[in-house]
Amino acid sequence: MKVQVKHQESKTGSSSLRDFIGTLGADQKGLFVSTGGYTGPAKEEVKRTDRRVTLIDRDRFIELLLTHYEEIEPEYTNLIPLKQVYVPTEEP
Repeated sequence: MKVQVKHQESKTGSSSLRDFIGTLGADQKGLFVSTGGYTGPAKEEVKRTDRRVTLIDRDRFIELLLTHYEEIEPEYTNLIPLKQVYVPTEEP
């Protein structure tokens, strides 16, 4: 598996995805993470390829982090210390 991460505010375009896809061997999977999201043409580029590429944007990354946080090794959770907070709600 090959992974590329872009920490940027702007959306990742199709040329960046094409370049990444070009590095993948026939039997490799690709994971492309972009905090800025993806342009429509970039998403289409992934659909057109015969390579297996997964796109993750900032919101999906945060969702995955929160879902699997307890399973992550302490050396990594120490980099992003989170604490669960309970908020009481009123019953209707």
